[in-house]
Amino acid sequence: MVPKVKFKCLICNIYQEIKKITVKALLLTSTLFLLFLPVKLFSQNTTYRQFWNEFQLTHPIADKYAIEIDLSNSFSDTPENPKILSTHTQFAVVGMLNYYYSAKWRFSGMVSYFSNYYVPEIGQREYPEVRLSGQAVYFFRKIDYILQTRTRLEYRLIKNSDGKFEDVFRYRQQFKYTQPFNSKYIRQGTYFGFISDEVFLKAPSNITGQQIFDRNNFTIGLGYAINDNVQIDVDYTFEYLPRNAGDELYYAIQLNININNPFMNIYDKVKKK
Repeated sequence: MVPKVKFKCLICNIYQEIKKITVKALLLTSTLFLLFLPVKLFSQNTTYRQFWNEFQLTHPIADKYAIEIDLSNSFSDTPENPKILSTHTQFAVVGMLNYYYSAKWRFSGMVSYFSNYYVPEIGQREYPEVRLSGQAVYFFRKIDYILQTRTRLEYRLIKNSDGKFEDVFRYRQQFKYTQPFNSKYIRQGTYFGFISDEVFLKAPSNITGQQIFDRNNFTIGLGYAINDNVQIDVDYTFEYLPRNAGDELYYAIQLNININNPFMNIYDKVKKK
């Protein structure tokens, strides 16, 4: 029988190896993506300029558990109207349960609903999508910055043109670097910047195509912590979607608001009374 101490050491070693492999794989993927991107930009493709926004609420419900609700919208330009806010293309709501296993690990389960609107100008039909997802986030915590990697598995149910739902599995891997500028930690009054890259791989299907490499999302942004519980950030995202009929390129500006403990002040006021 293997002693508990040795077993824990074995698990720790496995985690460390997974961490090293994941980081190397992501860095290699991002490098290859940036190297081959100029070639793809000169091939046949369709370009869209968009505006995305997300409103995120996180509230603790126990010592290591928290619930999270995300509301997001997407807007796009069209060939007839070049303004990025001209057409509302998508609304989404996400419900999430987060488990903070340790200072380095966070596990989450989520249910998402996406409403994609009918926008024939950009070739988008009207269809809903339901997603069941699980993810793990590992934090490489340093003194002056934060590195993190996120692994997410998605089970997608997408309504096809015949009114039936088709299922698709998708794997996502993100690597993110966050740098506070005027503090060692992100707290009230802190300005920070971040950069991330995420690779999407999926199973071949009739509803999303036969390609396995679904897309790549590269984001760079700046943020500000209004206080210890409220952050706002503005991002610029480039998303590349390889498709048989022609690659799709999305250039998006994002505005995100993150609020932790949204009911804390209300609860404190009621408690004092």
